[in-house]
Parts: sequence; structure tokens; C-alpha cells
Amino acid sequence: MSKLRIKLFFSFALTVAIFQTDAQVRVFVVDENKNPLTEVIALQLPDSVVLNVDEGGSFEGISGTAVLVTKIGFEPIVLEVSEKDQQVQLNVDPIFLTEVKVNDLSIARRYAAFSGSIGIISGQELSKGNQTIISSHLNNIPGVFMQSGVLNTNRITIRGIGARSPFSTNKIRAYFGEIPLTNGSGETTIEDIDLSNLGSVEVLKGTNSSIYG
Repeated sequence: MSKLRIKLFFSFALTVAIFQTDAQVRVFVVDENKNPLTEVIALQLPDSVVLNVDEGGSFEGISGTAVLVTKIGFEPIVLEVSEKDQQVQLNVDPIFLTEVKVNDLSIARRYAAFSGSIGIISGQELSKGNQTIISSHLNNIPGVFMQSGVLNTNRITIRGIGARSPFSTNKIRAYFGEIPLTNGSGETTIEDIDLSNLGSVEVLKGTNSSIYG
């Protein structure tokens, strides 16, 4: 009877030891400001078993095991899972380039951020003066000169560009919103535009205008 009790006690103690070794511990991954990180990858070593990381940047690991924690833009770290819930901090990778945004001038932005020369005619200015043709408004912009014969014979020059075309606007591109008004031969026609449909007019001068071709 005593031998049987000893065997039962030994079996129970071994089961408790195994249970304590395989205890699940919650690990929270944060940044330098202690904010939870998302899209974190956790691999249990040495077999690189992928652990399930929730939306809050935490996962469950087995106490006493090693886990590789990594995230794009941060330095990876190998940690040993403790016997209780713990927090691990990832530091930003100093050599990792953050997102680079390139904006061209076709995207609306403040005129103060434009590095080139630009002339602007507001809608209030367009509502004044001649409502038939735009020449009187364009001639108020420095470096811009528009000559008008009849309604279908006009020439616009910007700092001398287009002066060699006697009866039409050439080598100058124009857009009505995002619709090009310049045909395939390089001639621009703006005579058919009603001034009441214009909210404003922007004239780009200098090398930065090359983004429009």
C-alpha cells in the first residue's frame, strides 16, 4: 500500500512540474513612447514557430523560451519569456528610411510652398472688366503678354516664349482643370472658354513649368 502511494505522489509532482514549465505568458510589444505596436512578427526559437500577435501588439509565449520580435522600421530583439506577463520595447532602426512622398505641382497646395514664379488671377479679379476675352486680365501679370485680333486669333507670350508664332499661341501649354487645351501640334486655344466658368487662373513661369511638358 505504501509503494502505491509513493508512485501516485511522484506522478502528481511530475505533472505539476510540466504544467509550470509550459505556462503561457502574455508579452506586450511597445515603442519608445510606450505605445502598442501593430504588425509585429514574433517567432519562437529555435524552430521559428510563428506566434499569433493580436491587434494590440501582444502575444502569448511559453515561459522560459526565446522569442524573436521584429517589425519593419524597428530593430529586432530576442527576448526570454519570463514567468509572468512582461513588456518589451522595440527601438526605431536609425538606418531605416521612412516613407518618402514626392508631390508635383498638379496637386493643390499652398502657393507659398511653390519655389518658382507664379502669377495668379483670382475669381474676383476675373469678374471685373471685360467678360468676353481674357487678354485684359493676363496682361496684368508680369512677363505675360496676350495680343488679340478677332475672337479666334490670339497670341500669348510668356517672357518671350511663343513670340515667333504670329497668329496663334505656340510653345505654351494650358489646362482647363486637368483637361489639356494644347493640341498635338503644340498650339493652345483658350478663346472658347467662358470666363464665368473660371474660378482662377495660374500662370507658371520659369523652369518649374517643365513638369507640364
